[in-house]
Amino acid sequence: MANVLVVDDDQANLDIVELWLRSEGHTVSQALDGDVALNSLDEEDFDVMITDLIMPRTEGIQLILEIRRTHKDMGIVAISAGGKKGVSYLDAAKKLGADTIISKPLDQDKVIGAVEALLH
Repeated sequence: MANVLVVDDDQANLDIVELWLRSEGHTVSQALDGDVALNSLDEEDFDVMITDLIMPRTEGIQLILEIRRTHKDMGIVAISAGGKKGVSYLDAAKKLGADTIISKPLDQDKVIGAVEALLH
């Protein structure tokens, strides 16, 4: 099983993803923004990070870039419902280092499948 960091500024999303992952036997930590996530990474090792892209303070794209620089082997799943007209934040996240991208609203099977795929 994996140690997973879930990063989202929506507490409800954090709680549901944690519930899904814990039901599969994973250990889960939560972070409400990229700054909290970076602090967590200084204190603990994670196998996978699931991160929202649009958040206050340090956004998901910045977080992905930092993770790829400092924790090259960590699996990254980017999640988002947003984008500007003609610009997909998820496509940008994929190009900048996310291993997997998932559109919101989140689906339990997709989230669990993405984590499992990154572990194998």
